[in-house]
Amino acid sequence: MKELKEGFLFATVAVFAITSANVIASEATTERKVLIDDRYGGQHQITQKVYDQGAGFYTFVRDGRPEKLIEIHGDICQSVGGVDVFEEGTIMASDAVQDVAICKITDPKVMAKIARENPENRVSAGKPTGHDTKTAIAPRWLYWPPALSLIPPNRDVAVNINFRLSGYVEYYTDDGGFYSNSMQGGQCNISRSGIVGSDVKGTLYINVLCVARNSGTWPVYLTSSIPGLTVQAIGEIRAQ
Repeated sequence: MKELKEGFLFATVAVFAITSANVIASEATTERKVLIDDRYGGQHQITQKVYDQGAGFYTFVRDGRPEKLIEIHGDICQSVGGVDVFEEGTIMASDAVQDVAICKITDPKVMAKIARENPENRVSAGKPTGHDTKTAIAPRWLYWPPALSLIPPNRDVAVNINFRLSGYVEYYTDDGGFYSNSMQGGQCNISRSGIVGSDVKGTLYINVLCVARNSGTWPVYLTSSIPGLTVQAIGEIRAQ
């Protein structure tokens, strides 16, 4: 599915994100203890502050990360030529998710490399140049706003061992307004939402720490929405 105008999956994610933004202010925080891996094989017991949304979902508390987690996220972002922007949106996750790092790519060399790569599961779409207002597929980079280009996770993982799913969202807005990014793979589901300005261009790196309890193969849906455009790309997890 390359473009998702009114799909059930995105409708669910959008409601999910909007609801979280509306209700968290009135709810009490709770503490969630998780074991989080860094990039060097180390594991750290982290206490996260979250809002319990019920039904196996929680929302991260802004400015609620301990210093060690901020350090881990900063290192992840630096490794991909980006900066930590975790606090700039509302993030909701399923209970199977141990951690979420959100980075904005700032290194021009990294952005150029991403633009050159064209894996089979990459999906791009946007408004074409000229007077035609219909959505056009832009297979390698963003031509004209509104435009999106997504690279979803696609990897082998081990059962009962923490693993990280990573994906890229390149965006170029025309009008400002509400945005939403989500990643859904098996029991590992996250949604990030907020407000984006007009005529804004950037690349996000989404890194989600999960665990697979059973062997098998299942799809990973990376979905992004900006004002005027929604796109979905499908990757794959292979657990054994």
